[in-house]
Amino acid sequence: MMNQSATVLTINQTHAAEQAAVDAGSSFWQLMETAGTAAAQDLLKRSVNSQRYWILCGKGNNGGDGLVMARVLALAGKHVTVSLMQGGVSSDLASQNLAALPDNVVIQAPTVALLLNHDCVIDAVFGIGFEGELSEDLQAVFHALAARPCLRVALDIPSGIHTDSGHLAAHSFQADVCYASQLETRPCDAFCSSALWRHQGIGPRHVMFAGAHSSS
Repeated sequence: MMNQSATVLTINQTHAAEQAAVDAGSSFWQLMETAGTAAAQDLLKRSVNSQRYWILCGKGNNGGDGLVMARVLALAGKHVTVSLMQGGVSSDLASQNLAALPDNVVIQAPTVALLLNHDCVIDAVFGIGFEGELSEDLQAVFHALAARPCLRVALDIPSGIHTDSGHLAAHSFQADVCYASQLETRPCDAFCSSALWRHQGIGPRHVMFAGAHSSS
């Protein structure tokens, strides 16, 4: 069920809200820092028994959010592994946050061992800008994760879901928790058990979901 006080924005409206915040004196760096830090701090409270975090990062700004989370979690004493799921990063913000990672963050390509050895997995691959279908490699990883007894977390929206249309790509990431940014609830119902506020400094940012998993 969606929090009735939440504001629902389309992809374009979300981008416009972010730009308005920057025009008012913030910065895209600060928005990313605030969002990633808030998500990590909340996750630390919700996953008190988790010690090993695996963060799947895309090449853009959703990946940058994940890298901020990686830094905060590592500085909190957690074991953090980052996998660059698209071979690297392409946005300046993501590159800066990659360079800012503490030395104790492990950067490693996805392997079967990683699937088995982490108790919390964070999807920071695509976010709200996804469209089309997932690559076969991502489908394989997400499909394997769906069967793992670990806490699965998504940033913005689970990778594989189109925010505006609700199209579900095959083997979209299935999240137990989604840190959402004014998302449309309908696309997420099938793939999020719950979605939580992630304050980003541009007004109301929290959307609440409650729905059962379904498999694709």
